[in-house]
Amino acid sequence: MHSMPAVATHPSSKLAFVTSLILDKFVAFQSLDNQILIYAADGNFRQNKKKRFAGHTVAGYACNIGFSPDGKFISSGTGSGDVVFWDWKTGRITKRLKAHNQVVIDHVWLPNEHVGFSRAISLTTVQGNHGIMGWIDQAVVVDVASCM
Repeated sequence: MHSMPAVATHPSSKLAFVTSLILDKFVAFQSLDNQILIYAADGNFRQNKKKRFAGHTVAGYACNIGFSPDGKFISSGTGSGDVVFWDWKTGRITKRLKAHNQVVIDHVWLPNEHVGFSRAISLTTVQGNHGIMGWIDQAVVVDVASCM
């Protein structure tokens, strides 16, 4: 088992804070062995061995995980500056976006966008301490670092 420094809950998960109890259906962990592991947290916390996402290299960084607002896609930054997108159901890579020249530590799907890859991908990426960029359909729409 490797360290898992980043975690995200699937949008279908229900969060209920009742006496500090969190009821989640699926929790995704970024493992430092270059895969995203999925755990069920519906009362019995256990790994879903049939669902994992690989094909990216985090190179020891704690690259955060993201979900599309509709839960159909899971995504992760990489140590080489990409954002990788997988289909939630099949586990296959559907797209690889070259976002930066160095590690993509974080990325965020825009919450009001219900997107598929036939339409725009709307997200924001963060490259270490250097740049924040806004993306729509693989095109940079704003480079926050150049605005500072």
